[in-house]
Amino acid sequence: MKIKVLAILSTLLMVMFLTACSKEEESTGTMAEKAEKTMESAKEATKETYHEAKDAAEDAYDDTSDAVEDAYDDTSDAIEDAYDNTSDAVEDAYDDTADAVKDAYDDTADAASLRARLDPLAATGPFRAGATELLAAVELREGNPTEARLLYSQIADDVTAPQGIRARAAQMLAALPE
Repeated sequence: MKIKVLAILSTLLMVMFLTACSKEEESTGTMAEKAEKTMESAKEATKETYHEAKDAAEDAYDDTSDAVEDAYDDTSDAIEDAYDNTSDAVEDAYDDTADAVKDAYDDTADAASLRARLDPLAATGPFRAGATELLAAVELREGNPTEARLLYSQIADDVTAPQGIRARAAQMLAALPE
């Protein structure tokens, strides 16, 4: 019984739907025409959205590309400037060191000016041990073996000093009176 009622209700609903569809077709054209118009509208909207998204993506790519290129140029310029500054600083340090070494071996050079030139080099940097060794030699020349011994001891105890300089400092310590 329930199945018959459901079948009758289903049939009734189908008839009502078909009647409504046929009335709709008479007043506004066929459903296929409406669907076709809707599909055309959807296609146009999709095309428009696609082109807008494509244009936005191209603009974003161009902006990003320009930003990366600018950053690369800025970084390249900064590296070049840093290299130039470092190169100049190293060249100056070598020149200063060479002049100080030359003057340290000049017996007529003033001890105070030698100390003034060697002290900054002995304080820090790659020439620290060599400059300290020259300061010790200046102290010996000036008759200050105690000060020279102290400087040679610093070199001999410095594990970061080159082995040759450490060996010479140890030899000088052995040769100098206590």
